[in-house]
Amino acid sequence: MAPTLRASQKGLKKVDIARRKKGWRTDALAWYSAAQTTLATLKRFRRGEAIQRDAFIGICKAVGIDNWEDIVDESEVDCVDSDSGGDIDLATWQKEKRYGQFVGRTDELDEILKSLESEEKIKVLSIVGIGGLGKTALCHQLAYQAYQAKVFTKIVWVRGKIYQYQTDFLGKSQSQRESKLTFEDALTAIGEELKIRNCNLQQSDRLKTEIYNILNKNRHLIVIDGLEDTESPTILANQLQSILGKSCLILTSRKQPDADIFRYPIRKLNPEISKEFIEVVAEEKYYIPSQNPIKNLTEQQLQEIIRITDGMPLAMKLTVSQAGFLEFDRIIERLGSVSEEQELYDYLFEDSWNELERENEFNTQKLLVCLSFNHLLEPTPIHILYDLAELKKSDIDKAIEKLVNLSLVDIVPGKEGRKLASLHSFTARYFGETLRKKYEK
Repeated sequence: MAPTLRASQKGLKKVDIARRKKGWRTDALAWYSAAQTTLATLKRFRRGEAIQRDAFIGICKAVGIDNWEDIVDESEVDCVDSDSGGDIDLATWQKEKRYGQFVGRTDELDEILKSLESEEKIKVLSIVGIGGLGKTALCHQLAYQAYQAKVFTKIVWVRGKIYQYQTDFLGKSQSQRESKLTFEDALTAIGEELKIRNCNLQQSDRLKTEIYNILNKNRHLIVIDGLEDTESPTILANQLQSILGKSCLILTSRKQPDADIFRYPIRKLNPEISKEFIEVVAEEKYYIPSQNPIKNLTEQQLQEIIRITDGMPLAMKLTVSQAGFLEFDRIIERLGSVSEEQELYDYLFEDSWNELERENEFNTQKLLVCLSFNHLLEPTPIHILYDLAELKKSDIDKAIEKLVNLSLVDIVPGKEGRKLASLHSFTARYFGETLRKKYEK
């Protein structure tokens, strides 16, 4: 993925002065054409949102600002104050997270942020929606903006599904055991993020007290991503409320827990935002403009993709990827007749698998099945894949690059600079279950 930059408020004022000297409107065709980008990206730039580095530089130079570095928001390199109990680099977390540039949902973000900042502060919030809607992406953006607005001093992120890797006598990872997050697991994970020493060895009651004291001293944000994957969602939600102190808890889930907490349902993207989302994803994936197939579509064709994908971010990402190797008519023919969302994803995944077969990408197929069959929904360290997949390191690196290009796998930054591979649950279900059953028949 290409690196991203965002403009500071001071930088945006400089750009606006330069624009006026050119005699251009804020949405001038001459401006974004000279920058070799789109109107959607120009609007994102002017809102102070992160865009691709090349587009950022092009927008600045188009109005005569060659020293584009002066426009960059320097706060992007800020980290959480180490005195607050953690040292997450939120700039890296935001830029390199698996979802790329965030598009839309500004109303939802504003509403939730106001709730978190209001005098009657919401302590616990659940973001609820069906799979593929972008709950985790929304939560990432929400956490980032809340930190930038100094609502919280630290972000603690815990995933609902955990894995324990078993090693052989040579120290190689041989297998993994899936387990659902319990309250004790959550305490340990939160304790590690808060830099509590030997938190995995402490008694639960003692660890619970230490965490409460930290969360009551400074206002932190705790995120449990994928509540439906925990051992007992309602019980866990209630237990976590007891340790919050001054801090807040956000849960993402496909189902609303029965606990007495504020529920925020998210919906599909509207057609206008869907169009912007598709254009941004395409620019990220095909950052050489001449290779971007979405630029060659007519407005009618683009609207047809928007209609078929029905405001589902994951479906749009997969469709943009397929536009790189399938003709538009083929995509419409395959997807235009589906009646259910799950059937839509199955068609998208099947075409991606067939593309790997056409290109003789057997190692890539093997790695994808390995990831999916083992249900590695938790981002998996790449170095563990070198053992699990039984492939050469160079073959795995090449396979991962291909899977990322197809939007089947995302790369997430991990601790100590290590990269992690992640699959959406829909992807894992298809290649780990549906595809296997199909071949068994």
